[in-house]
Amino acid sequence: MSEQPGVESLRDLRERLEAATSAAQNAFRDTTRLVQLLMVIGKPATPEKLVKQTLAVLSDVFSADVTCVAHPIGDRLYVSTACGLPLGAVGYESGWPLGEAAMEALGTGLSVSREQSSPSVDLPPELERIGIKSRAWVPLTSGDGNTGLLVLCRSSGEPFTESDLRMLDSVAYRLCLSIEAAQRLDARERLGRLSHRLSRHLDARTLLSEATELFRSLTAADSTAAVTIAGDQPILHLSSASAAPIPGWPERAEQMAGWAAAVSGMAFVRDDVSLDAQAGFVCPAGSRAFLSVPVIREGRVAALLNAGRTDPVPFDTDTVQVAAIFANQVGAALANASLYRALATSEARLRLIADSIPELVVVVDANCNILHASPSFGYVVGKDPDDLVGRTATDLCHRDDRARLRGAIRDPHVVSTVRYRLMTGSSGWVRVESRLSSGVPVGEVALITRVVEPPAESRAR
Repeated sequence: MSEQPGVESLRDLRERLEAATSAAQNAFRDTTRLVQLLMVIGKPATPEKLVKQTLAVLSDVFSADVTCVAHPIGDRLYVSTACGLPLGAVGYESGWPLGEAAMEALGTGLSVSREQSSPSVDLPPELERIGIKSRAWVPLTSGDGNTGLLVLCRSSGEPFTESDLRMLDSVAYRLCLSIEAAQRLDARERLGRLSHRLSRHLDARTLLSEATELFRSLTAADSTAAVTIAGDQPILHLSSASAAPIPGWPERAEQMAGWAAAVSGMAFVRDDVSLDAQAGFVCPAGSRAFLSVPVIREGRVAALLNAGRTDPVPFDTDTVQVAAIFANQVGAALANASLYRALATSEARLRLIADSIPELVVVVDANCNILHASPSFGYVVGKDPDDLVGRTATDLCHRDDRARLRGAIRDPHVVSTVRYRLMTGSSGWVRVESRLSSGVPVGEVALITRVVEPPAESRAR
């Protein structure tokens, strides 16, 4: 009787030791798993690579048969990236039902687990067929409001413990931060790498063609299109990656879904256009996720840049912001192209006028060096106008008249006109009168010249 309390004390001590050892082992296991996960989450990588690597490590450290990232759209849950789920699975194509457990996780912002083998709306049929029993739904909520779910599935039936769920909450939070940082960096790098290519185009049509291709790469879209607005009529410009024009194309811009956002200078985004009741989406054919950003010129919408993804994978906030910056650059490039065309037109018109003016025009500096000669002046002296630049104007006139011309050029405010003999291309001389104008840049003088006596038959002696 006296030994019984000692036996019970020893048994109690053993149980406590076993519990402490188990707790220590669990803590060590949890710490090891957390370190593994934080190491992969902390590595610099593209958003896609970061997610894939994290899912692979999660599958390993939590002994999960399937891990995936899914996005709730309507009453479905669409898989965007997975480890252990074959391509072509229903989760990618038409999504899984958005069950009670998934909605609870999204509503509370905390992980939720379920353990059962019987059919359930929380267990999609394709997961049931591979024997999945234990599941965990972990909310992925980013700072920009985009929400997704991290889903882990086990066929072993081993439940996800409370410690597992809290660790998954922590991992999901850090994963969201890393994804957002990677998305910002990736989007800005793509913007810097691509946007400078706009400046090489001076024709609006080729510029828009280039812009749609660059926009596809910038937004990681499957297809893109540009829509220009002529008056109130939308005109579609498809890139080489886009499908055929959309049937039932709207006749007026105001009929397009998202036009109200465009005229306010805002982007228009839809995660799945098939769930939107509005008609007339101006997006590439076959698109599910859709992004449209306006190109603003002189306070009005000049064009829309549209991007579509065949899968309902949302466009994240960083991509939308960078797309808006790119649209502003397209607007600036269109303005530059317009100015270039206007300048080219003005120069051509000026050249036509200059070629038609009978008066001879030459611009010289204070040392009588020719800075510019009109085509008509070059024609009279028998030289290409460009070849006359840099020569001395007095060398083209008779030696007896050079001092008079030089004096007039040096003091145009006193001498308003000067007569002299100008050398012609036929080795003769023609008497001309030049009106001097100093209304050109300071230090330059323009000689507006007219012929006052036809060329002599022979060169003067």
